[in-house]
Amino acid sequence: PEYIWVHEKAKFSTPATLEQNYIVCELYQKVNMLYSFLRSHLNKKSIVFFASCKEVQYLFRVFCRLRPGLPILALHGKQQQMKRMEVYQDFLRKKSAVLFATDLAARGLDFPAVNWVIQVDCPEDANTYIHRVG
Repeated sequence: PEYIWVHEKAKFSTPATLEQNYIVCELYQKVNMLYSFLRSHLNKKSIVFFASCKEVQYLFRVFCRLRPGLPILALHGKQQQMKRMEVYQDFLRKKSAVLFATDLAARGLDFPAVNWVIQVDCPEDANTYIHRVG
């Protein structure tokens, strides 16, 4: 086991009411774990963070073919600004959906009523983690 700590008096911190959990798994298990999680939370809104635009694009296509039972959207920096705004507005309108995103979505965009924030890839630093979770 590895000790993980939180600094209560840090300059940046997550909200005290935020419940945080994690799963440790092998790299080859990540996609299956994500698919299983999404299938068991069909009536929820989730944002799934990945490290790169290519990863978002690839897994967006894969999950669209797998048809997990809820709308899948993608938001990343290689999209035109108009496309990103359309995706953002579409996600806000939906009662349940999954948004695959890069850290572009972690800063400057407000996502009310999101049930789950899933970080498939680790953020670059603690500050990015805090922006991702909200």
